Amino acid sequence: MKNDTERWILYPVVKGKEVIGIEVGILKNNETQLEFWRMDPQDDYYKEIINLFRLAYSEKILTQQTMNKGGNCGRPGEEPCSTGEVVITIPKPNGPKANPHLYLPGANPGSGDPGVIGGNCGAYGNCGGGSGTGETPNDPNNNDSCGKIKEKQNNQKYKDKFEALNKAEIFNMDKETGFYELQPPLGVNAPPGFVQVDGPPGSSDMDLPDDTERISGLFHSHNNAEGSIKIFSPIDIITFINIFLKNARKYGGGYANAYSTVVTSAGSYTLKFTGTAHPGGVDFNTGEAWDKWYKQNMAEIADKDGGFPQDKVEDVFGKFLHEVVNKPGLEIFKVTVDTAEKLTYDPVTKKSQSKPCPK
Repeated sequence: MKNDTERWILYPVVKGKEVIGIEVGILKNNETQLEFWRMDPQDDYYKEIINLFRLAYSEKILTQQTMNKGGNCGRPGEEPCSTGEVVITIPKPNGPKANPHLYLPGANPGSGDPGVIGGNCGAYGNCGGGSGTGETPNDPNNNDSCGKIKEKQNNQKYKDKFEALNKAEIFNMDKETGFYELQPPLGVNAPPGFVQVDGPPGSSDMDLPDDTERISGLFHSHNNAEGSIKIFSPIDIITFINIFLKNARKYGGGYANAYSTVVTSAGSYTLKFTGTAHPGGVDFNTGEAWDKWYKQNMAEIADKDGGFPQDKVEDVFGKFLHEVVNKPGLEIFKVTVDTAEKLTYDPVTKKSQSKPCPK
């Protein structure tokens, strides 16, 4: 138990017959919400209990290997080892250890809370009713990205920001510029606001403020500088996943309300997410791998064509989103101030295809 309001179940994470970490399943909100987290290996409580799991697992596996198929269970081509019941007694996390650091599996410890996994069903999988999270999992409108984009396009403030960026003088600037959408604090009944943000002169990037709490969406431009790629960059996607999704769920009514829009002279695009569970945070090493793939494949376009034809940029980006990022529910749309087309990648033709959203 944690603060007498949450029920924790600890699971050893095993790879190569070795316990390499501890996952935590947390039942909370009167056991109507289930979250899965990874325990930070730098946490004192983790250090206190990890060897208890390792010892119990090793002893059980050694016993089973001598009893199953001459000790071959778990080896390639053989049946997996069955550990049976294992009783492990670990100390309760009291005092300063009462709040072990937790993070999403695959995320970078210490990088902040990238969101919550799961938690959209009622107790023990009863998904028929509300979840208490502000989302309705079985409502098909909750996953209608076209509808969510149309909602934004019908908002005059949203239109004004889009049109403020969709100008030749913006594209010809020597920097990026944009607006981020800031949700009101919890418990405050007020509409979200927009805050302008500018990149430094002579650059092709733009930073959000150090405090990104409550930022659920972003407009920004890509300028006409030489070598500019007029579609989302890997860091744009990482920011959307790690920051905007988390904040939209916490402050903005659900993941479906997060967005990122890039406005360029070759077309404008919006990222949306249709899932009801966070797709998992993106850590540093993953981001580096994405960036390497992206730069290599975009450079191949320039090598062959002497520039960046937008149809080929869309094809490469579609492959990147489909095969490299590979986050189910993450979608891209080509947009204007009042229209949207969903882009999907066909791995057979290796082309991006578009389907207009209903007007």
